[in-house]
Amino acid sequence: MQTANRLNGQLHQTNGTNGKGSKKASAKKTQRPRTTKKGRDAKRVTALVLGSVAAGLIFLSVFHLTCAITSLTGSPYLLAVLLAVGIDLGLVASEVAEMVGHGEPGVQKWSRCYMLMATLMSMVLNAYEFAAHAPPHWFSQTLSIGFGLILPPMIFVLARQAGGLWSSK
Repeated sequence: MQTANRLNGQLHQTNGTNGKGSKKASAKKTQRPRTTKKGRDAKRVTALVLGSVAAGLIFLSVFHLTCAITSLTGSPYLLAVLLAVGIDLGLVASEVAEMVGHGEPGVQKWSRCYMLMATLMSMVLNAYEFAAHAPPHWFSQTLSIGFGLILPPMIFVLARQAGGLWSSK
């Protein structure tokens, strides 16, 4: 049986039901809660802060890599800077490529390969440079090597956090 129903001053045809439908149709769908604009802005600001800290650590690392490459190989300063930038910024670029690539096998495989090589190289060269300028006491030397070894993973973690927050919805 069809009846007429007035809604907002307009005439609508109904099929005689109360408009609520069956129990299955009225069951609420579970949806992922949407992030409000305020929440998204907070994530973006946090991502920028994390990215800024990572950038500062990258500059520190590039400087140490440049000094280590120059002293170990005798390379001219400009070439050492280029290699240092290639190592550390290549590491971050590979991280970004892996996040943007959404698990594409070729991108993921080669990004992880580069990240592993660059991280190990950066760890060794940073540890060398930190230790080269530390006082000759065993504690100072050990601590400086620890700083050099932990610096590249810190950059990696900060870049991952920043990228994850920036790209989240």
